[in-house]
Amino acid sequence: MIASLDLLILSLLDAGIDTPYRWQTQAGLSLGATLPAAPRLLASQLVSERKPGPRGRREFRITRSGRSELKAIDEHLDAALVEQVGDMESMLRLVAIALYAGRQDAAVHLLQEAASKYDRRAGRARK
Repeated sequence: MIASLDLLILSLLDAGIDTPYRWQTQAGLSLGATLPAAPRLLASQLVSERKPGPRGRREFRITRSGRSELKAIDEHLDAALVEQVGDMESMLRLVAIALYAGRQDAAVHLLQEAASKYDRRAGRARK
């Protein structure tokens, strides 16, 4: 299954947010997370890279394979609803993807699951 970060970047590219700088400024993703993701997406042929611009500016485009992954976004979200998402960052990425895909039901479910998980942790910490 594709990583939530990779799926989020594909969603951003589909929305026209096409550089790591814009991923940071417009989507709040850190360069430390997205710069390693770019080679992974390139190697998987989910994105292509345009010729570097001024000062090494990197600009990416979603490929046909990347669009196929986005078409399967409901499958990815349904799988995430069944599986236990391990960390809060992945959970929030999946919520953003669900909202992008118009799946408010999935976003609400994921947020409720996260709140419940962290309530249980807080309860254990208080004991």
